[in-house]
Amino acid sequence: MGGHNIEGHFDGSENSPPQPTLSSLDKMRWTAADKEINSAYFVVVRKWQCDEKIMHAQLAQVMSDSLLIHIQHAKGVVDMWGAIVTEFDKKG
Repeated sequence: MGGHNIEGHFDGSENSPPQPTLSSLDKMRWTAADKEINSAYFVVVRKWQCDEKIMHAQLAQVMSDSLLIHIQHAKGVVDMWGAIVTEFDKKG
């Protein structure tokens, strides 16, 4: 996963990109700059979501079924990783 440069999803250092501040909430009133900012934002968000899904799938593939039960309902990779760490810390 390090080869994909997406390990920041484990520790939460790579969060979902914040929504841009636009001149208006109404799409009909957006300027050309607003449209460009919004388009660029969606490209970055889609990349982040894709990376998050890759990390989620990678974790789910290597976990045993008993551990997968504890992490399957986690909202994100950070939560999954936290549950894994907690589970292994309990074992000593």
